[in-house]
Amino acid sequence: MHVTVVTPPGAEAIVTLADAKQHLRVDSSDEDILIQGLISAACEWIDGPNGWVGRSFGKQTLEARFSRFDCDFIALPYGPVIEVGSIKYLDTSGTEQTMPGTGWGKLSDGRVALTASGSWPALYSNAEAVRVTYDAGYAEGKVPAAVRAAVLLTVDYLFQNRGASVDEALTAGAVLALLSPYRAWSA
Repeated sequence: MHVTVVTPPGAEAIVTLADAKQHLRVDSSDEDILIQGLISAACEWIDGPNGWVGRSFGKQTLEARFSRFDCDFIALPYGPVIEVGSIKYLDTSGTEQTMPGTGWGKLSDGRVALTASGSWPALYSNAEAVRVTYDAGYAEGKVPAAVRAAVLLTVDYLFQNRGASVDEALTAGAVLALLSPYRAWSA
């Protein structure tokens, strides 16, 4: 399985510039560009397929590619899954097809499952024969408070310790404790 970000989260999907400035107690706009850059760095480090947590927080569109359909469902990574846009596949001749939306549906846990009348089609043998496009993350204003706090603390650490790395911010305070319950630990 391979996952790519089709549409990244917006610049202020988790924490806004105003939130960060309030947290930092910065009143002027002199360092807005720096602070916005620190927010972006913290969010990129935490969020989505490339993030430390292994989950999506800011709403983003992802594409997962699989070599085959599983028996009963497709488990989509980096949730929570908001909505599944499409399921495309290579048919036995290698031609791309789109599965009709009537044969499958999204379960409450974010997996995609066949309906009673659905069946997975036969596939062309290819490492990326199945492509599922979906929106993941949280709706605006619904990102967990602990994640928002972790981003603010990371921004604060980087602002106060210019030249430090995001990895240093993780171990410098409560950031690790705030994010650990949300981390998708792999076996």
